[in-house]
Amino acid sequence: MSSCPFRPVHLLVNDTLRVSSALFAENQQWLCQGLKAKDGVTPKSVVVLQGGEQTQRYCTDTDVLFRQESFFHWAFGVTEVDCYGAIDVDSGKSILFVPKLPESYAAWMGEIFPKEHFKEKYAVDEVSTCALILLVRETTSCSFFCVCSHLIKTDVELTVLRYTNRISSEAHKLFRSSSLKQINFKHKKMTERNRKKIRKKTKVQKIKHAKGKNSSVVHYEFYCYSSDITCSFPANGKFTPDQRTIYKAVLKSSRTIMAIHVEELPHGLGHLLGIDVHVGGYPKVRTEIAHITARTTVSLWILCCSSTSVGAS
Repeated sequence: MSSCPFRPVHLLVNDTLRVSSALFAENQQWLCQGLKAKDGVTPKSVVVLQGGEQTQRYCTDTDVLFRQESFFHWAFGVTEVDCYGAIDVDSGKSILFVPKLPESYAAWMGEIFPKEHFKEKYAVDEVSTCALILLVRETTSCSFFCVCSHLIKTDVELTVLRYTNRISSEAHKLFRSSSLKQINFKHKKMTERNRKKIRKKTKVQKIKHAKGKNSSVVHYEFYCYSSDITCSFPANGKFTPDQRTIYKAVLKSSRTIMAIHVEELPHGLGHLLGIDVHVGGYPKVRTEIAHITARTTVSLWILCCSSTSVGAS
């Protein structure tokens, strides 16, 4: 692992959660330990991950808002585009490869940082430039273990997920406490405030809402860690008899799902949650009609995070 004597802190906005680079160092350690314990992983193996690439909007030169590739973020926590990362499985040594930028970059995009800047920022052992494109054959066993590593959360990851979901919960409370006349105004006001204050720094997702009935489904994403909360409430403060019947039925289903161990969850019931709203890369693909929409096709272990998507609260 990194020989850096400290763990830098990622502070995206002054009043948001401080995330230590120890989160990603622990993920790297977990990955290496698991791979060394697996059959078929030879000595001197190296895990190479490609980060996300910057794209433009259709045929323009306008950049699309960048969001880091999920597995790369899980292992390195890097926010910059066009990077690679390598982890030596035997020693745990981590190497970050950053793009070599032309001098003209500074005139348009700002300061070009030296390699030492990234080494300190991300607490990796070594930083180099991307002078060589590496082609790596992905093995099924390694791919499966990377997916499983991604699903099981460390204590630090759980802290970040709890923070993200707490923010989302507060947003729902704001909607629920609003009157029918106020709800559209507060929705617009909160959306604008979050867009200006948080989205550029924390990669907050767009607020998802259902039009016409003043219902709302708010998704937030903090440092790539996601929330997914679904709730239903009457905008005027009181359910009609039919609405109450449906609400109670959905609430009972939600509580039942939360109380049992479920190995397969269709999206209507729930799904795994983490660095993506719907954590992807499920190793098994089921084609039976009963399972074709299942978002969760692996056994749920301790420290897996799953949503219960039945929409009551």
